[in-house]
Amino acid sequence: MVILHYRSTCLRRILSTNKRKNDGTLFHIKLQNILPEIFQIILRYIYSGRITLEEYDTSDIIKILVAGSELGLQELITYLQSFLIKTKANWMEQNFNLIYQISFEDDSFLELQKFCTDLTSKEPDKLFKSLKFSSIPEKLLVSLNPSMGTCA
Repeated sequence: MVILHYRSTCLRRILSTNKRKNDGTLFHIKLQNILPEIFQIILRYIYSGRITLEEYDTSDIIKILVAGSELGLQELITYLQSFLIKTKANWMEQNFNLIYQISFEDDSFLELQKFCTDLTSKEPDKLFKSLKFSSIPEKLLVSLNPSMGTCA
């Protein structure tokens, strides 16, 4: 419990405010937005300080990133963003809609935000010619270029 308390701001808050049973054990803690299998991966990281990402598919890495943010694991967030940009750029380009939405939902995903901004400014064709272009919400497209959607 000491390690969880030290490594995660979210778990620190939960553990310090959670009620204990008569025998001293904590009541069940629910992390509703984090899948149990993703939490297992994060627990291994919290206790060991290491994570091996090669064994996970990119969508799981994204889930680990989002869960890491929810748990306040800034070191993990920084590492995962770097890993994704260095090794999964093609996947992120193909899934731009998802990456864009996730990156701008959280202020700690600055590297992914920069990746999205750079991609749209340097290589807009990759976005506009992507198979999933039609599924990108209008508000995301307008936000890519603030001058779009305004009248002269």
